[in-house]
Amino acid sequence: MSARSYRGRVVLLGDSSVGKTSIILRYIEGTSPKEDSRGKVLDKQIKTVEVGEDKLQLHILDTAGQERYDSLSLSYCRNAGAVILVYDCTRLESFQNVDLWAYRMGINDHDGGVVLVGNKSDLQDEAVVTPSMAKTKAEGLRSEGVDFFETSAKEGTNIEALFQHVASLIISKKHSRSSVFTGSPKPLPCVNSRSRSRCCF
Repeated sequence: MSARSYRGRVVLLGDSSVGKTSIILRYIEGTSPKEDSRGKVLDKQIKTVEVGEDKLQLHILDTAGQERYDSLSLSYCRNAGAVILVYDCTRLESFQNVDLWAYRMGINDHDGGVVLVGNKSDLQDEAVVTPSMAKTKAEGLRSEGVDFFETSAKEGTNIEALFQHVASLIISKKHSRSSVFTGSPKPLPCVNSRSRSRCCF
């Protein structure tokens, strides 16, 4: 299959203050988020990435400040290429509420990729949600399970790998849809396969 260019929407969902905006800022700007970024709401952020021979323009939507409005969350998720469900490793309630966010987005009817993300992995001494707990949660969110990453927006841990994996999920889905007309393409490998045992299940 020849190289193609695509666009895909990515939506970050989760409780307030879990670090959704900080994750996006770290990915887009490549620097540690400042303290005054807390509570900041971003406009749509755009970044182009390469997946194999293809190019994908990611349109990343931040739902910070709108967590209390279900209808807004659902409208953002509609037709999204991928949804990232974010919790704070140091706040058990934010982890428990992942189930609520998954329900709000209609995870069982969602046709795109879904990734569970435990943010603030740099605060290991304060962590109350273990990777084992998160892996179990990821496996049960929908029948085929979802992928799981631990990230630190502060230190940049796994941020690049997370979005590259999300881009791979979106491209794979677009290829599978186009195969109805062009034949079946080869499946794309997990871009994070070398470190899958520690951040991607």
